[in-house]
Order: sequence, then C-alpha cells, then structure tokens
Amino acid sequence: MSDVKVTGSAGAPGQNGTLPGQAGTYGGNGGAGTATNTGNGIDATNTAEGTGGAGGVGGNGANNGAGTGGAAGAGGYGGAGNATTNIALDTVSTVHSYATATGGAGGYCTTAAGAGAGGAATSILNFNDVTANATHAISLAGASRAYGGAGGASLGSTNTGHAHWAEQRRRR
Repeated sequence: MSDVKVTGSAGAPGQNGTLPGQAGTYGGNGGAGTATNTGNGIDATNTAEGTGGAGGVGGNGANNGAGTGGAAGAGGYGGAGNATTNIALDTVSTVHSYATATGGAGGYCTTAAGAGAGGAATSILNFNDVTANATHAISLAGASRAYGGAGGASLGSTNTGHAHWAEQRRRR
C-alpha cells in the first residue's frame, strides 16, 4: 500500500487594532495541501489525500473610548486541496487507486467585516496499464473525490439593533 497525505498550513490570525479606533488586520490565507502519489506499479492500493489549511481569523478593531471601535479584519481564505494519483501498472492483482482533495475552511470574523471563503479542491486519478507492461491488472477500482472547503462565519453585524437583539437572545 502506498499512501500520501498532505495538509496545508493554517493562515495566521489577523492583528488586533492597538490605537483607539484602529481597525484589525485581515486573517492570513491557508496554505495549499498538494499530495501526489505516483505509486510503484506493484502496490495493490495507492492513495493521495490533499487538504488545504484553514484561513486565519480576522483581528478585532480597537475601542476608541466612545463605545465604538475600529473595524475587524476579514477572515483569511481557506487553502486549496489538491490530490493526484498517477499509477503505471505492472501487476497481476486487482489495483485500487484513490484521490481525495478537500479545501481548507475560510477564516471567521468577529464582526460584519466578512468571513473568508472556503478553499477549492481538485482531484485527479490516472491509470496506465499499457500493452508494454509484462503483466496486466486483473481489474481496476478507483475514485476521485473533491470537496470544497466550508466558508468562514461572520460573527457580527453592522446593524446595532440586531446586534443588541442577538446579544439578548444569547443571554436567555
């Protein structure tokens, strides 16, 4: 069995505002997770799993002393997930090959500044059992799966009446 798993790095969190009314910075984008498995032609099962890193959370805005604060930074985008299996067959057994890619989740934001989008996913599966091989596989089984990352949440609102209502609802 040959298995390759790669996960991209998570995005850095945004910086909080430090001066009165200063906005927070955006969260960093997640890194790509790219997994490639070329197999060796003899393993009966070959898999590649690539997962993108999560986007970073946006930084909080600083209070200006008058009850309002600077804007929070938006969450970072999730990283891309990429998976590829390229198997050149030279075996008489049944061969299984799987490629699974999952995009990273978008970063969240503590206000209405905007959450990060989930990462894209690309999955590729290739078989090669050419006539030049001395032996051929009895059968081939495989799957290529791609799952986009979940979008981040925006945990705030620009409508202060709504924010007050939501806070009252949480307290119940």
